[in-house]
Parts: sequence; C-alpha cells; structure tokens
Amino acid sequence: MTLQKFSTLFLLIFSLLFVSCSKEAEDEFDDAILEANFLLSEGDCAGAISVLESVGTSASTSSLFLQVYASAHACSGGYSDLDFFGEAATKLNAGSTDFLNSLATFTYSEAETTAETSNFQNLMEAIDIITTGGGNTSGDHTGRLAIFGTDDTQSLNLQALFMVAGAIGKYVHYYTDAVASTGIKSQCVYTYTKAISRAAIDAAPASACNGAGGYVGGNSGVTDDAIRRACQGVVLYNQMIDLFLNTTLTNSDDYGDLDLVYANISTAYDTFCGTDANTQAMCDLKTVQSCIDDYGDLTISIDYIELYLAAIIDATML
Repeated sequence: MTLQKFSTLFLLIFSLLFVSCSKEAEDEFDDAILEANFLLSEGDCAGAISVLESVGTSASTSSLFLQVYASAHACSGGYSDLDFFGEAATKLNAGSTDFLNSLATFTYSEAETTAETSNFQNLMEAIDIITTGGGNTSGDHTGRLAIFGTDDTQSLNLQALFMVAGAIGKYVHYYTDAVASTGIKSQCVYTYTKAISRAAIDAAPASACNGAGGYVGGNSGVTDDAIRRACQGVVLYNQMIDLFLNTTLTNSDDYGDLDLVYANISTAYDTFCGTDANTQAMCDLKTVQSCIDDYGDLTISIDYIELYLAAIIDATML
C-alpha cells in the first residue's frame, strides 16, 4: 500500500470515528435536556441541574441547553414563570413611579427577608447563565445576537426578562423594607452619603427615603458585600432596560402591563445615562462581576454607584 493510499484510508477511518463520537455526544446531550425537562416537571430542580452538568460545559453554546439550565437554577430559587404571570395580570403597574413598587408586592418578592437569600442567589445564577452563556462576556443583547442569532436570542431574552423582573422585585422589597400590600418603601435601597445622590432623592416625589428619613437604606458602606449588593441593583436594572428594548412581547395580555413599562421608564433612564461619561459607564454594566471589577480598578466610583441607585431606583419608587 502506497503512503498516499494509507493516508487516505487513515483519514477516512478517523472521519468515521469522529462522526460516530459526535453523534453519540449529540444523543447524550439531547437525552440530558429531555431528562432535565422531565425532572423539572416533577419539581426536582437539583436533579435537573445534575443531569445537565453531566454532559459537560461545551453544551453551553446551545441556547436550548441554556434555557433549561437557567430554568433549573431558577427552580432551585423558588421562581416560576407561571406564578409570575399569574400575579403580573393583577399586580403589575407600568407607571414610571409605580412599577418597582408593584414588583415588590409579588409573593415571590415578599419571601426575601434577608440579604442575598439562597433563592435570590439561585435566580441571579439563572439570569447569569442566560445573559453570559455561550461566551457572551459583555452580557448584553448585542453579544447574545452575535452568538445565537435572532430567533434563539429572542427566546433567551424573553426568559431572562421575566427572571430579571422577579429578581428586581425581591431586591427592592428587601432593601427598601417595602410594605407587602402596597410596595411602598420604608427606607432607601442604599444609605446615601454623597451630596449629589441626596439631591437626586430630594428632587424625586416625597418618600421615606427623603431627607426627613436621613437617606438611610437597607444596604450601606463600601465593604465587599455592600459593593456586590449595590452592583446587583445596578446590573439588574441595566439588564431589564436592555431586555425590554430588544425583546418582542407577544400575547402581552398574559404579562399584564409589562409591555407598557419600557415606554414609561426609558426616558428618565436615557437622560441619566447621557449625563456624562461616568453615568454612561454605570449604564453599560451588564454583569455583577464587571461592576465589582470596575469599582476595584477605579473605573467607577462609589459616588456614581450611589448616584445610580438614587436616581434610577430610589427616585422612581414611592
């Protein structure tokens, strides 16, 4: 046998083996998704996570895998799309100064009685799986679109939007000590020490966060924990805006007034972001880790973290 014929035969055998292995891996991958979906239908959140993780991290380039994997983590966090929709129909208020208050009244939000509960952390993990999945280091819609294409990105965006709304509800309910029945806050989301932040609060409609309340909030200081928690609020709101802007809400009756929210909150947000390079840098943050890193290397300062929380969250909550 000539060397050329031997090389050709070797390549043919190698190709057949590669196709066979790829097929087996694909079948294993599909079976894992099917099994995980079944486990989720049975309420076995941890089992679904275990099955999906058994196929390896290479599966994270599949949008279907990411959706099921995110659902499993959200399930571990006690979150359900069906429950969210059920309450959105009657509780969601799309008004610019009512939206966050209304999210704070959801039953899922009321369960947040301490900082960063395991449920909250699991939901944040679910959001991160979707927003940064497939190697999307930017964490935004543009990055997702380049990786997954239009149709898959829409599916991912829609799922993430509901989860982000659920997480924001928990966040503002806990840190503002919101009244369960009305969502009206009892304090600020953060304790403001900077004059520019206090001015933003004072310019907003009167609330328990104004000067008479001492600008005291449920989170304070610049410890690692405090910065991480502040960054969570910043990133959740930025993600919500990015998702609203780039998601088509079909059958909107199922979502309450969710489709009306963006038009009511985007003007104030865009105005804030366009103030200067510092505010724009705050609005560009789409992952908690990037926020923490930018604070650590002085790309952003506590002044602007405070200002963001004051102007974008506290100033828009009664």
